[in-house]
Amino acid sequence: MTDVCGRANCFKTRPPLFLRQCAARVYALEAMCYMTAGIADVQRTDDVLVEAAMTKIFAAQVRVFVEFLSRGLPGLPGRQEIEKKKK
Repeated sequence: MTDVCGRANCFKTRPPLFLRQCAARVYALEAMCYMTAGIADVQRTDDVLVEAAMTKIFAAQVRVFVEFLSRGLPGLPGRQEIEKKKK
């Protein structure tokens, strides 16, 4: 029996919650970048600078969030370091 990925041992119905949260935050960041770029193309005011600053802060938060959650994925170097510290 195969699942949505076409493999036997993949996620049976949908990806785990942490992957969905990471994807949602990266998608939101992409939307913010496109919106900020659109504002910058149309006008060059203080609004663009404020929007760009907010986008940079949100990008840093997303990077930390995704990096922290991805350390728990099997097969990544961060996972091996965590298991070594437990021993």
